[in-house]
Amino acid sequence: MKKIIHPTVNFNGTSREELIDQYCGIFTTIRATRQALQNAAPHSRDYPPHGFSSYPEARKQYQRWMKMLTDLEEEVLNVSVEVAEQA
Repeated sequence: MKKIIHPTVNFNGTSREELIDQYCGIFTTIRATRQALQNAAPHSRDYPPHGFSSYPEARKQYQRWMKMLTDLEEEVLNVSVEVAEQA
């Protein structure tokens, strides 16, 4: 697992609540992006000009993008939990 760097809540820094709000905003945006990507998932009927053999490659690309979002979502969640658990 990657080492995840997270902010440390301190007197001179951004408040815990503001940091949590920021990470919640990122999380919400990732969810919206995931939905938009799902709405645009490749369908074989859309690939005839390139030959139907390009559809499997489009699916692989789509799956790679979905994994990137999942990985990002997990990292942001981990950071927000670390911030939330700080006193």
